[in-house]
Amino acid sequence: MSEKSSTRTWIIRGVLWTFVIFVFSVSSSCTVLVETPVHFVLGWLFHAVKALPPVLGNWRPLVAPLGCLVLATWLIHRFIRWSQVAKGNPPSWRVRHTVSAVSLLLLGCGAAIALSGVVHQSVWLMSDPWTENRGKRMEQTLAVNNARQLVMGLFEYHEKHGHYPNSLRELESELDAPARLFSVPVGYSRVNEPFVLLHPGGTRAVNPDEPLIVSPVIQSAGKIVVGYGDGSVTSLLAKDLERVIKGESRFKIQQQPSR
Repeated sequence: MSEKSSTRTWIIRGVLWTFVIFVFSVSSSCTVLVETPVHFVLGWLFHAVKALPPVLGNWRPLVAPLGCLVLATWLIHRFIRWSQVAKGNPPSWRVRHTVSAVSLLLLGCGAAIALSGVVHQSVWLMSDPWTENRGKRMEQTLAVNNARQLVMGLFEYHEKHGHYPNSLRELESELDAPARLFSVPVGYSRVNEPFVLLHPGGTRAVNPDEPLIVSPVIQSAGKIVVGYGDGSVTSLLAKDLERVIKGESRFKIQQQPSR
């Protein structure tokens, strides 16, 4: 086959592949199949189109690092050639060798930065609600941890102001704490239900065995989480919620059967 025929064949193949890719691209059912390899191969080009204009528009900060890179490349090249001469060998090291070595070094640094970004994004995705553990223990553990922090915050608030806040929203503003600390996602719908403050605005410090806050019913576990006046947090059966709201002490609930 002549060189002209070979060139014509490759042109025809390129046109056909371009047509196939175009057809797949306009087809909504095959968009994902085409987007993945295209972004993988040409993603750097799309990124360069977005990133280069702002960088080139503010080129002055790049002068110093580029100058240092050129100087370091020249020093490395001179050092290698000097070491060859010092050992009695002819200076066979060329400029292209130094440029290749420095390029590989920069490529390794870029790969390390990219790898750290991949790890960061992977960790972020694993914390997404679609991937997190949704078992019974997870909701109960989250409620216990939040209750401990809320009880400590209520103690600090009472010590500072001489009374408990009128609502947990007031405590949220005082502590500047994240809103997720004051509620627990419960049920299959994962709706956030708030804790209940049992002594809003009270000036008397609650007794060690007296309940201070109570969580919503954790439906998956059939329990509630209660924070007491001594700072302890415990889990009780959901049927004890009414007795907790009435302020019955911990030992009274544990010793007597639920009504």
